[in-house]
Amino acid sequence: MLAYIVQITAYSAEFVALFMAVFYLLTFIENKDEIDSLEEPADYPSVAIVIPAYNEEENIALTIASAANLDYPSEKLKILVMDDGSEDKTLEAAEAEAEKHPAKDIRVIPNPHGGKAKTMNSAIKIIDSEIMVTLDADSCVSPDALKNMIPYFSKSDRVAAVVAAMKIRDPKTFLQKIQSAEYLFCFYIRKMNSFANGLLVTPGPFSAYKRSIFDEVGGFDEENITEDGEIALRIQKHQYSIEYCHNAEVFTSAPKTIKALKNQRVRWNRGTIRNFVKYRKFFANPVYGDFGLFIFPSTVVLLSVAFGLFLVSAANLMVIAAKKFEYGTLFHVPPLSFDNFFRFDRFFIQPTAMQIISLVIFGLSLVSLYFIRKYSPKDFKNMTLFYVPYLLVYYPLFVLGFWAITVFYELTHRKLAWHK
Repeated sequence: MLAYIVQITAYSAEFVALFMAVFYLLTFIENKDEIDSLEEPADYPSVAIVIPAYNEEENIALTIASAANLDYPSEKLKILVMDDGSEDKTLEAAEAEAEKHPAKDIRVIPNPHGGKAKTMNSAIKIIDSEIMVTLDADSCVSPDALKNMIPYFSKSDRVAAVVAAMKIRDPKTFLQKIQSAEYLFCFYIRKMNSFANGLLVTPGPFSAYKRSIFDEVGGFDEENITEDGEIALRIQKHQYSIEYCHNAEVFTSAPKTIKALKNQRVRWNRGTIRNFVKYRKFFANPVYGDFGLFIFPSTVVLLSVAFGLFLVSAANLMVIAAKKFEYGTLFHVPPLSFDNFFRFDRFFIQPTAMQIISLVIFGLSLVSLYFIRKYSPKDFKNMTLFYVPYLLVYYPLFVLGFWAITVFYELTHRKLAWHK
């Protein structure tokens, strides 16, 4: 019985994956001429960059320097470093770095410790710029990123936010390089989703918002551990759009150990679950257009089916192992035999339906490699060697494993904790 459940779940996962792969391919074909079609605005809006920082004395100087070196009219750029009651020397390091850029409008503002969302809400209250940009204190932005993002606000009056292309800063360990490949793969998916107004998060490392949008939808949720995901869904709820700028690069730090990665992803997952529950009215709701009818439901279904396949496959393996152990064949290695090894019919491949679908999905996924190679060629060269292990090992073992831990924490009401 369990074997049948595994098979049904596997086919369901294959169908959803095939559907998504075809969707991304058709979206790419339909919109490929528009990817680089935006023109530079005649007049740039005023921008305030907010850098919330808590115990970031090792990173804050580099982050401020990258913001100060942005290629943007100086008279229209402000930088606010919002110290969140740091217990180390973050405040002193920020003030020292600000003094190195006297030509820039940089303010370092101390705040009592209240969390990232509360710190950013404090910044919103004092900002009078047209655009507000968030920049995490452990991230660095490329000089042309802001100029590349601003034109997206001119596409429509309904554009509320624009997000940058996140990449891993200086990946050294194997685990960090695997994450680098993951981020680059998401590079393609997020761009395709943006054409259907389907972005589910405005990441902290570098996202730009119309300052006026907060007057309408409210500030960041101070009780939420993934405030950047919650604000994105709230923007979608008010039927505004979020754009993705593929040529605005921001480089963020990545966990170096499996434990740190687990803590980060479990926080993201738990926040995602709570945000999806909070905004469950999106599901199959035509009021929210493509986002409600396709993006939100497909994300929920894909996560559910993938996690279900992981659980039933694990259960099936345990049952098989238990039977082998019972009959004393768990560690039995069959003798090597070459009988009939060179039979002629063995040279004819008879693939199953599952194998055919898998090959089609793999072929369609090559489009993502083409996209990355074209729009991020330097990263493509560094990523190629790690793409296969990322695809075949990282997702089945790590990502789904982290989701298993997430569900366990949620069911046991484990206390929520904030991890990078």
